[in-house]
Amino acid sequence: MNVARFIRRSLYGPHIKIDGAPEVLRLGSKYGGWVFVPSDSLNGATVLSCGLGEDASFDVEIAGLYRARVVIVDPTPRAIQHFNAVMSRMGKQRSTEYSKDGCQLI
Repeated sequence: MNVARFIRRSLYGPHIKIDGAPEVLRLGSKYGGWVFVPSDSLNGATVLSCGLGEDASFDVEIAGLYRARVVIVDPTPRAIQHFNAVMSRMGKQRSTEYSKDGCQLI
């Protein structure tokens, strides 16, 4: 970056400051996880999840943490097969860490 551009940005560029930003929580794998603002209103809530794919990490974690009902919408054959495999292990402890890609082990 040249000096003139640096000075222009310093003097005239946007200066954004966020005060009181809410605490956020990340659930799920690096690939399929989500960041959200935790709330007591999620306890026992119904969560609509569109696009399960082969990474149900967020869906499983939010269901467990908040005792939420997760409704999953993904009609693709691979997602249905993955969902059935996830359901066969429901209630069991995780046996491996999350992978870095979009296909999580059951």
